[in-house]
Amino acid sequence: MGRWPLVSMMNLMAPKLFIDTWGWLTLNDRKETHHQEATIVYRQFLAEKGLIYTTDYVLDEAYNLLKPGKN
Repeated sequence: MGRWPLVSMMNLMAPKLFIDTWGWLTLNDRKETHHQEATIVYRQFLAEKGLIYTTDYVLDEAYNLLKPGKN
């Protein structure tokens, strides 16, 4: 048996976090009210090898809101 089933089982047990558009914007903006809390949670997930999920629609929306000249 190959490694794939083991990797899949490990992923099922990993903590999971979905980040929507506002989450990405909050992580990016230090003036945002919840920036510090969002950053702590994000870094904690990275340190714990958690799985962070989002969608291409969320990334597209966040990109369009963050790109230079948008403000």
